[in-house]
Amino acid sequence: MNNTHDKQKLIGWEFPRTDWGSESGKNDPGLETFRGNPYPSITREPIQNSLDEHNGSNNPVRVEFSVFKLHSELFPGREEYISVLKQCLKEENEGSETYKELKKSLDTILKDEIYFLKISDYNTKGITGSSELRKSNWHKLIRSVGESDKEETSGGSFGIGKYASFVCSNLKVVFYGTLDEEGKSAFQGVAKLISFEDSDGEPRQATGFFGEREKKQPIKNMKNVDLYKFNEHFSRSEVGTDIYIAGFDYKDNWANEIKEATIQSFFSAVHNNKLEVIVNGEIINSETLPVLINQMRDDGSKASSIKYYEVLTDEESHCFIEPNFCGLGEVKLYVGNKKNYHKKTAMIRTTGMLIKEKQNYQIPIKYAAVLLINGYTFNKELKRVENPTHTDWEFSRKKDVKIIKKAMNELYIWINNKIQSISPYEDITSFDVDELAEFLPDSSEELVIDLDPSSLEGEGGTPLEAEIQEVKKKKKKKPIIIDVDKEENASNDEDELGEEYEPNDEDELGEENEPNDGNEPGIKNKSKAKILKYKVYCTNPDKGSYKLKFNSQNIGLLTIDLEIIGGDSDSPAVISFASKDGQIIPYSGSKIGPISIEKGSNHIDFDLVEKVRVALGVNFNDK
Repeated sequence: MNNTHDKQKLIGWEFPRTDWGSESGKNDPGLETFRGNPYPSITREPIQNSLDEHNGSNNPVRVEFSVFKLHSELFPGREEYISVLKQCLKEENEGSETYKELKKSLDTILKDEIYFLKISDYNTKGITGSSELRKSNWHKLIRSVGESDKEETSGGSFGIGKYASFVCSNLKVVFYGTLDEEGKSAFQGVAKLISFEDSDGEPRQATGFFGEREKKQPIKNMKNVDLYKFNEHFSRSEVGTDIYIAGFDYKDNWANEIKEATIQSFFSAVHNNKLEVIVNGEIINSETLPVLINQMRDDGSKASSIKYYEVLTDEESHCFIEPNFCGLGEVKLYVGNKKNYHKKTAMIRTTGMLIKEKQNYQIPIKYAAVLLINGYTFNKELKRVENPTHTDWEFSRKKDVKIIKKAMNELYIWINNKIQSISPYEDITSFDVDELAEFLPDSSEELVIDLDPSSLEGEGGTPLEAEIQEVKKKKKKKPIIIDVDKEENASNDEDELGEEYEPNDEDELGEENEPNDGNEPGIKNKSKAKILKYKVYCTNPDKGSYKLKFNSQNIGLLTIDLEIIGGDSDSPAVISFASKDGQIIPYSGSKIGPISIEKGSNHIDFDLVEKVRVALGVNFNDK
């Protein structure tokens, strides 16, 4: 009995001393990365990590999500953790956001039962190195921040994906258990709180560990914790890893959200039999995926994965393959053409996880496409520039990116050409812009041309070639679609130019001597302005701020009507502010003006009520 009691003294919660060094608050950058999207984050990050640890067998990686309740008395190190929470509360002013979060944690652990979300993987290697003090995979998971040395083509690269689990914990506690291929087992808890002062007046670090007290090591023999009687929930008998999110922020629809996030992010991996996911007992694999997709469609889901899965499986889809694209390896593109498609391409690395969806409004057909980047070298280079949440590739993050940036530039051209090749419409002709040179602004800022691939997608960059599409005259003008996404590596919004367009003559020439409607004093009997070309781009997406630059052939009166262009329908772009040369100008609803403009270069700044980056259609003079 005394022997068991002595063993228990060696196990518990330890929050190391700061030694009067740096301290931490609740706004940990790692936590903030995932705070805005918690459920999808705890779906994407663990599944991606499990895919990275596949054991090489012919069986797909299996990941299981389940929820259970644990009697609070069985919470590992409960009394110690309650004491720490109370000490943390003393650090904060009552009523502050941090105080409220800590109080919620205390209330959670004082309840009779505590929710746990358990995430378990199988057909994986487990986490190795649990018996080593430093520089092992276990050490990097439990103790390191921002450290990862996974394979060059793996999904993870920043070592912060583990923070996603803490965002969904009302206790800010996650426990990890593993059994690796060498038969070694380990169990350890990690807490992310705030720095606090202990009963001896010593400041303690915000991160604490549950396990063997000596050197903050994991429990390697679960028999040592018989007193806690939690072996039923926390022991591992099959090779792989368990993640336990303690005080899980439970919602009734948790399973549906995780299921949809799985299909949205990993439809390709599931379809190709690389992955099987079980959510609350429901199986998502290559056999059940078609049924689940149909259910989502019948339920009215707008998830883009429905369209992408159709493209992958439809016999009428077009498939284009380049075995060694730019010398970086294979890329494969599937393209489907249906009226309800949204003009987006799903871009997927070899891990099988959807990284980003690339919009292209300029292609004249409705399409959906799936791009599989399979080449080893291609994946290696893309991993270097992938952002921490694995939702985009950002070239400004790394140096020496000329190779991959050029390859992506070529890839976007290739994608556009392949999609254009299935279009029933004839190519639109182009002509040189030299004849319009006299109307171009003199500012060097507006003459910058950057070979950014996003420009080829109509997403806010400058065209690769100095050409303007010839637009045929129409009786009724259809809004010209302009995608105003920022350049992927732009360093200054003001340096970013939008695509150039030449409006239809009929849209610019109004009746002569049109009387002023009184909206702008001092304008009498002015003709309508003739707009030769224009550019529009987003200067601050958080504020919904945009800039419209245009060249007019004459002094005249101008009204502008803006539309937000959607995948299937358009809607008015409601304006909250508009100015020209620093002076507020008339605006109402989606309209700006009438205003008087100068011959040559002009620009208008405006804000939208909707504070996001959108694609805009521009109508001049109510045509």
